[in-house]
Amino acid sequence: MKHIASILLLAFGMTAQAAYAAPAKNLPLDDTGCIARPLTVKRGETYRFRNTAGNVVLTIRPVSPDIVVKGPDGKRIALEKGTDIENGDGFSFADLDRKGHYSITFPRAGNVERLCVNAPFV
Repeated sequence: MKHIASILLLAFGMTAQAAYAAPAKNLPLDDTGCIARPLTVKRGETYRFRNTAGNVVLTIRPVSPDIVVKGPDGKRIALEKGTDIENGDGFSFADLDRKGHYSITFPRAGNVERLCVNAPFV
């Protein structure tokens, strides 16, 4: 009986994990490298984009230290916090110094007001 229960728990865990891991979506960037309008994200949603220019800056508003950015090698890139001098609004940013595919995972649902992959938009 314990063996059957273990198998059922293992199968349930694998099914739940597969359901949670949705494929990454392409980040809807326009010609300027920014999202054209605010982006509504779901909890755990992952977006990907390709850095073809090399040395660029990723900027995200509003500030969220929980956002996970991963580089072409799959390693996490730390986000730093900046403040707009004119109005005091905060934003998160990271230097992306390598060409390749990047991913951004949003751990909480919400709206991303601005997101650019080029230079700061402050």
